[in-house]
Amino acid sequence: MSELYPILLKPVYQDNIWGGTQIPKRYNREAYEGICAESWEISTRPEGMSIITNGEYKNMSLEELIAKKGDKILGTKYADLKELPLLIKLIDSKQKLSVQVHPNNENAHLTGGDPKTEMWYILDAEPGSIVYAGLKPNTTKEKFQGGIENNSLEQFMEQIPVEKGTTIFIPGGTVHAISNGCLLLEVQQSSNTTYRVYDWGRLGHDEKPRELHVQKAMDTINFNQGVVGLIKEPSVLSKTETATLEKYVSCPYFNLKKLTLNGNKTVQKTNESFYGIFIESGEATITIDGNSELLKAGTSCLIPGAVTTFDLKTTETTEILIYSGMS
Repeated sequence: MSELYPILLKPVYQDNIWGGTQIPKRYNREAYEGICAESWEISTRPEGMSIITNGEYKNMSLEELIAKKGDKILGTKYADLKELPLLIKLIDSKQKLSVQVHPNNENAHLTGGDPKTEMWYILDAEPGSIVYAGLKPNTTKEKFQGGIENNSLEQFMEQIPVEKGTTIFIPGGTVHAISNGCLLLEVQQSSNTTYRVYDWGRLGHDEKPRELHVQKAMDTINFNQGVVGLIKEPSVLSKTETATLEKYVSCPYFNLKKLTLNGNKTVQKTNESFYGIFIESGEATITIDGNSELLKAGTSCLIPGAVTTFDLKTTETTEILIYSGMS
């Protein structure tokens, strides 16, 4: 097997109190006991490091591989980086997540956090599920603060009904929360900075209220943003009898496309960025430089930056989410 091949990684599960247990079961993964709120699919975060499970680099951490191979893994646009600039997650919300905000590249220095712009692609949702994203018109800092103090914050947040395929873009500075009943793929800048501003009166694992970060949140929130533009509708990039390619999100930090394929397709890319793949449904065989892997539903795969072409083959209609780094 050559040094450039489809890289598979062991998921890292996080047991946040609001999470469910369906991710390992739904995707026929190795049994996991307890809460599985998040599955960190591709990560170089020290608190959730990806370990490679196949090929020449098996049992090596993704961080070690990047240190060894550099921009052959990340792509030429990331030649100066020592870690993956993105963090890819699955999220299973059995309960509501906290109302929270992340800093952006412009204001992160004010609070000492790492910037985090993210997006959600809804893989499944119970009937009536919603997400909170952005603030209602005329919500001032003073009104928002009053909502925190009076336990009435929900009235100031935009509520968006979601179903399979709904895509929400969350720039840093956007107040947001995910309701119960959602399973989603999250693509984000590699950051674990979250400022909780409201937690629905919930107690943590220790039966005490979870820590809030109200002042840092207030310093981070974009009160002039609104909800316009946060819901992303797909645009068709190409369509044939066997393959439809759609674009969902394009921002300075990442891109998300969806390929619906029933047959064979050769995908071409530049050497500027790595690609990541998540199989939403069906299954596909991916081949890079003669090296093949069967990707079943729920599988994530990292495609090295130096790869400029790869082949996908399916025997049934398969939904493939494809993301990459900066535009």
